[in-house]
Order: sequence, then C-alpha cells, then structure tokens
Amino acid sequence: MTLTIESYPVGFKVIRDNQVIIKAQQTPWYSDRITYECGEVRGLMKALNIFGTRIDLYKDDIQTGEITWKWGAGGFVRRSFWWGRYSLRLKNRNESYYLKQLEEAVILPQIRPSSYSLVSESNEKVVLTISLDRSITKTTITLDYFESEIDEELVCFALFALRSIYRGRQDALITPINH
Repeated sequence: MTLTIESYPVGFKVIRDNQVIIKAQQTPWYSDRITYECGEVRGLMKALNIFGTRIDLYKDDIQTGEITWKWGAGGFVRRSFWWGRYSLRLKNRNESYYLKQLEEAVILPQIRPSSYSLVSESNEKVVLTISLDRSITKTTITLDYFESEIDEELVCFALFALRSIYRGRQDALITPINH
C-alpha cells in the first residue's frame, strides 16, 4: 500500500486514497517531539533528555514504547556530535526497528540517498520503504507499507528518524508547503 506524506517540516499528514489517516501537530524546529492523531488515537513522542537520546512513545497517555539513540551502531544516521542511529522498541512486541539507507542509493557519493527502509532488528524484515523524489520546487515523499494494517507508531517513528537524519546533516528535507 502506498501512502503520501505532505508538509513534513512543519508537521505532516499521511494520506491514503485522498484521505488523511495520520495527522501530526506542528513541532518546533529545534525539537524531535511529534504529536499525532490517527482516528480517535492520540500519540506523543516525548524526549526525556536535552540530547534526544531517549524518547518515550505514548498512545492515549499510556507509554507504549521507547526510542533510543544507539551510539556507533553501524548506522548511517549522523548526529552532529557522533555516529549512530535511532531504534524503536514497542512494549507490546518483542521487536525493535531502525531506519536504514537503501544500498542502491549510494552509487554516486555526491548524490544524497533518497530511499530508506524501516527494518526489524531481529530478522532484517523490511516493514516499509520511504522514497524522496526531489525537484527544485518541492519534494514528494511516498511511503510503501508492506503490512495489511497501518501501524501509526511505526510510520511516525520512520518519519521522526528521517527528520533527524536531515536535521543532523543541516539539510532541508523539503520546501515547506503552506496550507
């Protein structure tokens, strides 16, 4: 199933068949915090320290998981002060996930990668793929989801990790769309 992401730098909407299924609130430029709504469900990613190395995930005011920064985890995500990647662990599953750069995107070093996958840490199963189609005026972000039902926590984590990648590079993800 293919989803479209709109207005990423100032919050985002996840759209399927012209219907908004996840809507995030605007977040400050300096924060990794994301609040979102998916139907009647309200979610929150709340940083527990100033460095953003541990973030709790809440669903309807109940903690459902945590996001942690893994230092030097062999990932490609670069914080301005170290190497590593974010990892998501949900309480109701015995599974962790991380965002991985797709290998074919690194053919030319001067071209930044435009495809990422959300991968299970235990069996390397790909849950979703994010593709960025960049043009001069805007970037289109599409998300290919490989499960039958959409898990809003995984989608929001993938977009959170993507935002942190681009902020760590000090690169704009897309040109803001004013609605």
